[in-house]
Amino acid sequence: MYKRILVPIDPSESSKKALDLAIYLAKQHDAEVTGLVVLDQKGIDDYIGPLPIGASKYAHELEHLFVSEAKKVIAELSEMFEQKCAETSIKYTMHKLKGMPGTLIIEESRFYDLMVMGRQSNFNFAINEEKGRTFEKVMSNCLSPILAVPEDLDVTIITEGNPSVLIALDGSLEASGALVRFAQLVSDQTSVVNLVMSHEDEYFANYILSNSADLLDRYGLKEVNTHYTEKNIIKYIDENFLDSTHLFVMGPRTSNALSSFFLGSFTKYLLKNSKQLLFIAK
Repeated sequence: MYKRILVPIDPSESSKKALDLAIYLAKQHDAEVTGLVVLDQKGIDDYIGPLPIGASKYAHELEHLFVSEAKKVIAELSEMFEQKCAETSIKYTMHKLKGMPGTLIIEESRFYDLMVMGRQSNFNFAINEEKGRTFEKVMSNCLSPILAVPEDLDVTIITEGNPSVLIALDGSLEASGALVRFAQLVSDQTSVVNLVMSHEDEYFANYILSNSADLLDRYGLKEVNTHYTEKNIIKYIDENFLDSTHLFVMGPRTSNALSSFFLGSFTKYLLKNSKQLLFIAK
């Protein structure tokens, strides 16, 4: 069960989808949602940069302009968050911080069961920061499980449909830990789950797959399929599951074979171009 959900909020479309999904999950788990907005003062200072002698007045005016614009956006985001939460009658609270967004979000994550965050987040909205830069930092260091939401997600696939989930296992404790955290997250029991494992020892692979399926069954997930392959797991997933999967579940540290798929260049492609959700848990 998840009881405290953190949602970093920025103006991006993926952040709006993340909030919608967090509210849905809060209803399922009777959880409290905390919205987090950050004034990126350092980002503004770095953007202005050092100026020639005599230009301090201009720098001060420029900083005031950026900060004022950022505060205006933060006020609008806070109002939107509180209105959406109030309409759905969930428990909620709002945090407003000032500092480096990535660092503050990571530090806040220690107090939450789950973070739901837009993949194309932009927290330095006053100066048009590159989308996704903060998310990549958070993804690598977040202390809580993180559900990463793309901007073109059809939320109804999760809230009303039968989402297809892929959990790639490699026999590591991290991968199994992510599976357990996913099982604790899913409460509607409608997901179709594919467990995939590639390993040189077929007996060991089937042992992991069988016990993982049994664990999910105890959580009420009845449609669980196991897949063992001798193929390279990247190629196998690409050929059989990539386009049909709605949610990928992974641990942040896996074997080299999996890490090259999930944490390498292909993951970056997924983060920027795909419609899939990512659930990352230690």
